[in-house]
Parts: sequence; C-alpha cells; structure tokens
Amino acid sequence: MDGTGSALFDRIDASGSKLLSAYFPVCDPLVPLDYLKIYDEFGVDLIELGIKSANPHHDGDTIRQSMLRSTGQGRLADAGEALRMTAGLAGGSLGVIFAYPQPGLAEETFDWTGTDILLCAGADGSHRERLVSDAKSAGVSTAEFAPHHMREGDLARARSATSYVFLQYAAGKTGIRAGFDRSAKARLQRLRQSGVSVPVLLGVGLSTPDQCRHALDCGADGIVIGSKTVKMAEKGRAALSDYLGEIRQVIDGR
Repeated sequence: MDGTGSALFDRIDASGSKLLSAYFPVCDPLVPLDYLKIYDEFGVDLIELGIKSANPHHDGDTIRQSMLRSTGQGRLADAGEALRMTAGLAGGSLGVIFAYPQPGLAEETFDWTGTDILLCAGADGSHRERLVSDAKSAGVSTAEFAPHHMREGDLARARSATSYVFLQYAAGKTGIRAGFDRSAKARLQRLRQSGVSVPVLLGVGLSTPDQCRHALDCGADGIVIGSKTVKMAEKGRAALSDYLGEIRQVIDGR
C-alpha cells in the first residue's frame, strides 16, 4: 500500500476511530463521476469502485441493475478515470477496486497506478490468483470478503488480507433489508480468534443508522454501505449527500 493508504490505517489503529466504505458503480450513467467528490466530502474512507460483471453472484437487484446500465466493458480499465479522480480528492479517500474474478480481468494488462486496494470477491481459481498476484506485484494492498457462513478456507483467505476484511453482515445477496443480524458479533469474534489482525468491516444488509450502530456495537472496525448508497445516488446529489452525512455521523458516534 502507498503512503496515503498506510497513513489512513495507521491513524485508524492509533485513534480507534471507525472506517466508512461505500460502493460507487463505475460507468453507471445515473451516478456521475463527480459524485466521488460527495463521497470524499462526507467522509467516505474507502470508495469501492465496482467493476461491471456478467455474474455478480453476491449482489442483489440494485447493484445488478446498476451493472446492466453500466457503459463499461467489465475491465479494470473501466475504473481508470475514477481512480485518477479519487487519488486527487482533498479528504484522502482511498480507491478500492471491487471486482469479480472474470477471465477478461485476469488477461488484462492494467496500470495499477492510483489503486490503493483490490477487493476480489469470488471463488479461488486461476483468474483470481492472477488478478491478486498482479495487484500485489504492483504494490497494491488486498482486502478479502468473508461470507456469512465461513469455512476454514474463508478464514485462511481472510488472514491473507493486507488492508481489511469485509465480513458479510446479513445472509443472502446485497440489498436493503430490515432488522439486525444477531450472529454478527460471534462471527466477527471467530475471525479474530482465527488470527485476523487487520480491520474488519461489516457490510451487506446495512443501510439504516440503527443497523450501522449495531454493526459497530458488535465490534466492527467500520461498515460498508452499498445498495442504499446507489439508491440515494440515483435520486441526486442532495439525497446522496444527506445519506452519507447521516451515516458518517453514526461512524463518528454522533
């Protein structure tokens, strides 16, 4: 990870403050690129730049519809302009490429400049191995996704993360839902007991302030918001600003 990324995680570790990660759908015509400035203005620490996928198996209808609208080609290069903009944001938000391990990505020659973190959510295999290896060779840090029902292989992958682990809060695909997952604290503790030492962020099924507070009360080092963020972005700048500001206040304990 470059100096900027290291500084963020060092600061979080020293202060005990919490991280906010939010999904940004690259090449979605309903979510203009300059909305990245809103993410930064309202304290999003980690901006997940979502790459279009033909099979986004972890994602529900909101993210899937966004990917269908996307004008991207399902390539890492789709995130290029967003990465350049993120790297220049005044608040220091980090650019996280979120991608499924598609064949085209593994075959692509990509300039990783400006990428702080890679989060590749999908089954182990040659495509994923190539993608993660290329990122690491370029000095990019890695995050790992830990599913709701973790097996030993999932724990091993979580231990390999060099930046953070994204632990699934609610079972099922991404999306807006009511209620709380009462197993989250125990599952987070299981990750810690397995040897995971990097920050653990809870996400999937988190959208309301109360749900986000619950995730933090479970011991999470931060939260990930996705479907609701995209929904608010679709409504426009004011709705997105209000939502991110509200969630940032929860993160900051206000």
